[in-house]
Amino acid sequence: MKVQVNSSELLEALGHIQSIVEKRNAKPILSNVKISTKKNKMSFYTTDLEIFAKEVIEASVAGDLTTTTPIHTFYDVLRKIGSDQKVQLIFEPSEKPVKMLIKSGLSEFILPCLSAEEFPDFEEGRHDCEFKISCSDLSYLISATKHAISYDDTKYYLNGIFLHVVEDDGVKVLRAVATDVHRLAMAEVTLPSNAALLPEIILPRKTAVELLKLIEGYQGDITLGGSPNKITAIIGNTTLVSKLIDGKFPDYNKAIPYDNFKVLEASIDQLSNAIDLVTAISSEKVKAIKLKIHQSRITLHANDKISASGTIDIPASYENEEITTAFNSRYILDILDNLTGEKVVFKLNSSDRAVLVESGSDSNCKFVLMPLKI
Repeated sequence: MKVQVNSSELLEALGHIQSIVEKRNAKPILSNVKISTKKNKMSFYTTDLEIFAKEVIEASVAGDLTTTTPIHTFYDVLRKIGSDQKVQLIFEPSEKPVKMLIKSGLSEFILPCLSAEEFPDFEEGRHDCEFKISCSDLSYLISATKHAISYDDTKYYLNGIFLHVVEDDGVKVLRAVATDVHRLAMAEVTLPSNAALLPEIILPRKTAVELLKLIEGYQGDITLGGSPNKITAIIGNTTLVSKLIDGKFPDYNKAIPYDNFKVLEASIDQLSNAIDLVTAISSEKVKAIKLKIHQSRITLHANDKISASGTIDIPASYENEEITTAFNSRYILDILDNLTGEKVVFKLNSSDRAVLVESGSDSNCKFVLMPLKI
């Protein structure tokens, strides 16, 4: 059986779903992509048993077939063939074992196939709530919070993004929160139509990352379906279904120091550049940075165990008594990378209390940082 398809379309389709598959799998079938042909369409399926993905493209198909082949080898071959090339896939079901021949120009490649009988079923299932959300809103929620996701498996309920509906100042919003205890990130968007019944869910880290990849470059709305144990996202020709983290997210509001009253304002670019420069002297895994906050400037200081040190002053706006505190420099940079506008606002209380960080121009995004011991 022969399938004629453009390499660009095939490459894009596999590119959307190949990163879900782990490089090493105890079960060979999980290293494969399931290929199904029917009525001039090709469908591709991948899974790691936690996330399932499906991509559908149009193709010139001579018949119906279902089989599987190694996804990463298939993808790498197509990537090296290049875009906008005519590709022919030839399957010989009568051969045992079945093989797939890839032909493009003068190139030929043969890949082994495994029967699709053992490939896990792809099931979208029913959802308690289904709604559309703009790709920009979903990207905003995930991008602003994913850096704060915990890697501590003993606190598995923190290994993802908490997505839920809340009322903020009388307005219902869709809010995303992530924390690793040392820091917290929170972002919210206006509640999409028909999303009011979305149950509280914890989106796994890998699922969040895969969604960001699919959103990149996509224009239009995304359909999300949510239930207590599963989420489905339809993005163009791609459908992604993921299990959710089964756990209860803690009451994060207790960790947000809303009553901090000492306000520090600085340039995002100046602060980011200063941190990057002053920590260049440090070879420590955790690069601590000390901030001495004056009324018209911030003095940033970093040192290294080999006695190297660096100090930089940048202008700032601050109208309270001097405070000296310290943070993990990477955590501050992660926040600054996710702020819009020109100014960052730090709301402080004392040198050893949590700090609330916001953009000077976007109140829908908040961050909390715990200081290091000086």
